[in-house]
Amino acid sequence: MEQKDKKKEYRIRSLVIWLLILGVFYIFWQASVTTNLNQVELKYSEFYAILKERPEDVVTVVKTDSLLKGRLKNGTIFRVLIPEEDRDFIKLMRENLNDFQVQPSKTLLANLFFSLGPILLFMAFLWYFVYRGARGGAKIFSFGKSRAKIITEGQSKVTF
Repeated sequence: MEQKDKKKEYRIRSLVIWLLILGVFYIFWQASVTTNLNQVELKYSEFYAILKERPEDVVTVVKTDSLLKGRLKNGTIFRVLIPEEDRDFIKLMRENLNDFQVQPSKTLLANLFFSLGPILLFMAFLWYFVYRGARGGAKIFSFGKSRAKIITEGQSKVTF
């Protein structure tokens, strides 16, 4: 009876772990799909013309280094690469936009975390699944190895 409970507990634990893994992948997938649905890459000259002629069409703008991200009145999300030292463009944005933000760039630590984090997470899951078989006395990749021992006539068959 106790062995059935252990097997059931093991199956439930394995199911929960697999559901968590699938959930994490689903969340990452959803995040990557929703960010690219309605996004448009505008040319610098196109955005400059919109900003000069119809500034009311631009709802929000966020500047990070040489990248502008924002939303137009019709709901379109846009991205624009701008030159680093364009003082006239910054002045035009200050004059024509109500909602304009400047965000600092990511630090080295944040870049390392986002680039190496998924790799380390994958390696941790792999390590967990490979070495969890060690609890039973054998590793997961040790199949085919026999644990049989040769008993000679002089050895006793029962040991305590």
